Amino acid sequence: MGAEHRIQDVAALQAKVTASVRRKPNVVGCGVGYKHTAGRPTDSISLLVLVRKKEPEGVLGQSERVEKEIGGVPTDVIEVGDVRLLGSPPAAAWQEANPSLRRVPEPERLRRVRPAPAGVSIGHYQVSAGTFGAVVRRRGRLYILSNNHILANASNGRDGKAKIGDPILQPAAYDGGVVGQDTIAFLAAFAPLYRANDVTQHSALTRGLDRLLRALFGVRVTTDRPLRNTVDAALAKPIDETVISPEIFGIGRVSGVGRPELGMKVRKSGRTTGITEGRLLAVHVEMEVGYGDSSVEFADQLLFTRMSDPGDSGSLVMSETGQGIGLLFAGSDKATLANPLDKVLQAFDATLV
Repeated sequence: MGAEHRIQDVAALQAKVTASVRRKPNVVGCGVGYKHTAGRPTDSISLLVLVRKKEPEGVLGQSERVEKEIGGVPTDVIEVGDVRLLGSPPAAAWQEANPSLRRVPEPERLRRVRPAPAGVSIGHYQVSAGTFGAVVRRRGRLYILSNNHILANASNGRDGKAKIGDPILQPAAYDGGVVGQDTIAFLAAFAPLYRANDVTQHSALTRGLDRLLRALFGVRVTTDRPLRNTVDAALAKPIDETVISPEIFGIGRVSGVGRPELGMKVRKSGRTTGITEGRLLAVHVEMEVGYGDSSVEFADQLLFTRMSDPGDSGSLVMSETGQGIGLLFAGSDKATLANPLDKVLQAFDATLV
């Protein structure tokens, strides 16, 4: 059986068992990747169980342990730390707890640049700072691509945190950007970012039937579930197409969209840590990601080794050959999480420039 078929088979199993596996203590998600032995990857495709902190088996009760195999598929427990949206530059507390990849960002990335290349500071006027990810084309026009939580203030579309037409600053407000003189674009589109308290919406008829059955028999016909995200992405329309550049700072032009392959080497160019490298650890990742005092649920994501710090959100993750692979949006001191780039582009019917 080919590796791709095996990955799809394990992903199908993952969809069936993730809910039960995630009820175990410390588990924050699951994915599909190579099993590691003595810290080195093998060629065995396994169900990866993602935990905040890996505990010795002796500390856990029998029911709390992750089985060595589930449905005939080997498992592997991977410690990912406290994965959170990376929309704010690292504060002193973060740096002390999570030594930065590069403590001092390159000054050129924090300045006002025209035309602005991808990889520099950018943000919604009410957001601290993130990274300009890439230039895309949509309906014949050029747009800036980054995360929702960078360009749209982490809005779910109903909370009033952002609206179409809001000013986007380069550099971002944290880096001295000012509305007016540093406005490079206006918010044009965003995929809603649902938080833990955003639940499935039911029709008025279904809600009425639910109330009636509960009153008569104590039975519910609906179940509210947290809404899961597949992308954390937004587009901004530049004030003029000449104020942006399709170049990636320090890397050059993107050469199309690539296919994620387990173990592949990647790199990114971000506002905070500049150019860093990593490897793809898992695909089809379903995971809880921290945001402020709440959390957001994501499905079908890409998990990489650590290659980012706060402020790097929005960076384009690229293959060694310069193809776009993912849109970076979250991470910890042990791992980095990104949306598959093809899913991001599909969400806006856009193409890379």
